[in-house]
Amino acid sequence: MIRQFLYMVLLTSLTGVLLLMWDSPPESFLRPQAGKVDQLPIADSYMENITSHLYSTDGQRQSIVQASRISFFSDQSQLFIEQPSFLGLRVVGNSGRLAVVADNGVFSKDKQTFEFNGKVNASWQTKDGQALLKTNKLSYQIENGIAKASGGSHLQTPQAKISGSSLTADYENEVFTVESKVRAIHETM
Repeated sequence: MIRQFLYMVLLTSLTGVLLLMWDSPPESFLRPQAGKVDQLPIADSYMENITSHLYSTDGQRQSIVQASRISFFSDQSQLFIEQPSFLGLRVVGNSGRLAVVADNGVFSKDKQTFEFNGKVNASWQTKDGQALLKTNKLSYQIENGIAKASGGSHLQTPQAKISGSSLTADYENEVFTVESKVRAIHETM
């Protein structure tokens, strides 16, 4: 009799476990993945198809930014920009304009810095003609007109083609420094 009772309890328990497993979703049997983000952070606000003008402290128009979408996160004090087009006015030698087009970017209000990422193309007019910079990442400081490119950079001017791992450009003083794995071709006229 005790043996039959134990078989009955065991059979009932087994049936209960099978029913519990049958009704449970498959995800409950998987191991939790470390570092998995449940959901993307939600922007505090965003704008689409924008054109924005930035002004210096003395009221002069400093630059124009166009983008397909800008997302703002107040806790990070940053703007995340999709498909930015940046035009810096009176940047190069106080007369030229710096134009940058990229896949995406970030504007840090605290640092007054634009960081362009993806396929980045920057161009400006020099006294000898058009200069073009292609890179994967470009950081541009608005206050002092200094840009830093990393992830491989290719600079092409009317007289030279220069490539390297990184590049620092001081547009105000027109000084460019290419670092590491430098290759250059200089053409004289």
